[in-house]
Amino acid sequence: MARKKELVALESRQGVEALTYSRAVHADVTAARDLLPEGVSHTEAARFWLLHHPEQTITVAEGVERFLRLRREQSIHPEGSTRHTKDLASRLGRFVLHFGRQALPDVTGEAILMWLTQLSGPDGSALGARSVANYRGALDNFFNYAARRRWVAQSPMKGVIQEDLPTVRRSPKNPLLVDQANGVLALIEAVEPRFLVHFALRLFLGMRTEESQRFRWEWIQRAQGRIVVPGWFYREGDTLGRGSKTGDDWAIDDIAPRFWQLYDAEPRPASGTVPRPSNKYWHGDDARTRQRCLKRQVLDAIGLDTWPHNTMRDTFCTLHMSAYRDAQRTALVLKHRNSQTLWQSYLGTLTDQASAQKFFEG
Repeated sequence: MARKKELVALESRQGVEALTYSRAVHADVTAARDLLPEGVSHTEAARFWLLHHPEQTITVAEGVERFLRLRREQSIHPEGSTRHTKDLASRLGRFVLHFGRQALPDVTGEAILMWLTQLSGPDGSALGARSVANYRGALDNFFNYAARRRWVAQSPMKGVIQEDLPTVRRSPKNPLLVDQANGVLALIEAVEPRFLVHFALRLFLGMRTEESQRFRWEWIQRAQGRIVVPGWFYREGDTLGRGSKTGDDWAIDDIAPRFWQLYDAEPRPASGTVPRPSNKYWHGDDARTRQRCLKRQVLDAIGLDTWPHNTMRDTFCTLHMSAYRDAQRTALVLKHRNSQTLWQSYLGTLTDQASAQKFFEG
């Protein structure tokens, strides 16, 4: 009875937490306080301990192997061989060569930053800023996954920001002129009309090469005047991290009348992949038949010597913003996150508004 009165009095003076007081815990905290530098709290010390003592300890090589296996399993392609999974495997494979035997929690942001800044190309020269940024993106992808799996308490990439790496300059844009874009469509319609919708997807909707190579007829809903793209489509290939992270479908209903004119030119199948030129046919001449590659035929038709990277996507962006002067509208068609960045990237390439509108509206 006396003990009960003592506890009640203690609770009234110091609160219920006083009842859980332990001399052993008090001694432990006091000893820890003596070890910690001035200004470092016990909470900070506990967080530091958790950072270096995750639920399970695996090496960098093991973590990368598990991560890549999952990405391949999630792929719609046989054996998971998308360009994105190949790129991840290449960049993370190089990282493993340097850090592979280390335990994941032991890899620091400072060590990663130093590794990134010392990357070199095949000839020994410093790697370009864009390539370094791509390595950083692959590592960010991997370590975020490692943190979700509790292999590390938090991603060391939080301390590796782009501002600490070489500045990435915007790549030059290579849009076609309106007459040249029309010339491409005319040439395709004349020599390979089965590929016309493939090129229309790229010139009137800004589809990237790999996206258009995987595009399916059933996603084009003519009666509703829209295109509905499955969420998984945006998680593959080039668009990983820029598409539907939640797996939601993406509907595009702002479709140029000119696209529908080309689509309606002849009956279309209800399903299947939209036909596109193979890489060999697009890039390589056939010595046996002396047939010029399709790219060379296009270049000859529009009076160009080279076909720069991203030409058709650059053409869509330039002409669409030239026609409508609305970067947000263009960004929605592209499923692009930042309309301001899009505007800044293409501001210097804008062309005559009337001719651009005619290109889209027919």
